[in-house]
Amino acid sequence: MPQISGSGSCSRTAAEISCSCESRGNPSPSMEWRVSGLRVTNSTDRVISEEQLGNTGLRSSLTMRHSQGDTPTLLCLSTNTLGSSSLRLLIPSPQQHWGEDLYANHLMVARKRKEREERGETEAGGQNQTKTQSQAADDTLHYASVKFIKRKSNPEAAAITNPVYDNAPCDMNRKDCSSNESDPSPAGAATE
Repeated sequence: MPQISGSGSCSRTAAEISCSCESRGNPSPSMEWRVSGLRVTNSTDRVISEEQLGNTGLRSSLTMRHSQGDTPTLLCLSTNTLGSSSLRLLIPSPQQHWGEDLYANHLMVARKRKEREERGETEAGGQNQTKTQSQAADDTLHYASVKFIKRKSNPEAAAITNPVYDNAPCDMNRKDCSSNESDPSPAGAATE
């Protein structure tokens, strides 16, 4: 009797579902797909491909178009002269892949920009301008990780950054001087 190895796998995009299934058996098994209980045959909307894995194994893949809200039930069926095995495959819901689709869209935008830069084109102020190859190379995107930390207040550090000079002449640009211009001694300094 054939054995279906692993759990199979399915992936989903906005327009397609792709699944694969592997089976081993002696004699070598044949495989078929069932969608919502109905046997699948090759068509323009459903493509089945198979790959022989040695003398006793077979990998089958199914790619099919689907409507947005549709989540069909998929079954991988493996058969040989000694019996059959089947595996029900779970299709990820469209909500689980929303972030991946968004990421893919961002990659496409970034790729288009890169292609335009490689040609030396740029848009600025509605006019097309041409950059040299060396200028385009300077526009490389670099990634960095920045971590902001709130510093704790340290009264000793404040005393160091705002020292009081008892014997120094008053400089009106310093904040620790008195506003009296005739008295050159700093604020708080003792006078005789």
